[in-house]
Amino acid sequence: MSIGENIKKLRKEKGFTQEVLASKANISRSYLADVENDRYNASVDVLRSIAKSLDASLTDLLKDKEDESSSTNTVLDLTKDVTDVEEAMKVILSQPGLLLNGNLLSDEDKIKVANAILMGLRFAAEQIEKEKGNK
Repeated sequence: MSIGENIKKLRKEKGFTQEVLASKANISRSYLADVENDRYNASVDVLRSIAKSLDASLTDLLKDKEDESSSTNTVLDLTKDVTDVEEAMKVILSQPGLLLNGNLLSDEDKIKVANAILMGLRFAAEQIEKEKGNK
């Protein structure tokens, strides 16, 4: 399932309309509809707000069909290249036992790591564009 499909499923399980969830998550109903229909990719902050409003975890929003059939004790296959930023974010946020410097990260800490990676990627993209302009 996509993130949008997961949000829609969880919203309906809670008995929320789009208007109710959007209000709780402090976003517009039309933006929520676009996210649910996979027209927009929500930021990590928006996903966190939606998850909190649904009493769910970010992992619940990011699960795909493969995740649903696997147990939480499975090992992440790092032999596959992750080339898409959104996929990389899913990998980071979905790990039940992600460690940093030997410490188990909470969901909040995983979000901080994911945001730091996004900032690094934006900085790298800016540097690449500057280098292109200097050539």
